[in-house]
Amino acid sequence: MFTTYYTYSLASVVSAFHTAVKFESGDNYCIVIDAVASGYITYEDIYEGRKKFDFKVDPITYTNGKCSGVINKTTTETLVLGFYPSNYTPTSAAANPWELTINFKENDVQTNNAYKIVSYTLNAELYPELFPNATHQSVLYSQDPTADLEWHGEETRGFSCSKSGLPFVNDTNVVFENLKVLAFGLLEKPDFPSSQNFEQCKLDVRTSDVVPIVVGACLAGLVIIVLIAYLIGRARAKRQGYASV
Repeated sequence: MFTTYYTYSLASVVSAFHTAVKFESGDNYCIVIDAVASGYITYEDIYEGRKKFDFKVDPITYTNGKCSGVINKTTTETLVLGFYPSNYTPTSAAANPWELTINFKENDVQTNNAYKIVSYTLNAELYPELFPNATHQSVLYSQDPTADLEWHGEETRGFSCSKSGLPFVNDTNVVFENLKVLAFGLLEKPDFPSSQNFEQCKLDVRTSDVVPIVVGACLAGLVIIVLIAYLIGRARAKRQGYASV
């Protein structure tokens, strides 16, 4: 039995967050991200079966990560966002925050600082106050193997998207809005450079193509309407001229 039940309201506005990952040694930063994030998880309830829980990634409790990792002989960088869902305040000091872990890797030939997202997980603690009848104390959600992983950048470009989701198995998702992210950088400050260029996601590329087409079609329609009105007015004027004669 599948029961859709929203345990937590997301009516309030979700705040944007901005954070960065610092190199293990030195003062530079390798990953910078700016976004608004929210999502939902699906978990097992003792009495009601599968249930959904909506949450906001707001605020970020801490940021961890690694700028010099290796996975399968490929250089990787890791971003870890720690947060309590929807600004939940735990009643116990032992209640750990949720952790969203995102791994980036260099491109296959490892040139020009090109990178892409390669894997991600969400570790969710099912607090008794929010999940009184959950069958587990915590759940580790892994990425959906069929997900289209768009986050990427070529050379020194970042990645931006008005709305981009990270789908997980077990009907779980985290959605990033107004997303800007840069990995494999060498930044002096935990901010995007003023001259930073970004690759757009497919959604925004399609939108940018549709807008001029729609505007052009509207202008063409307006021209046709004006032309028809002119011809009709001219024909009426001629008829009136004939009638007066």
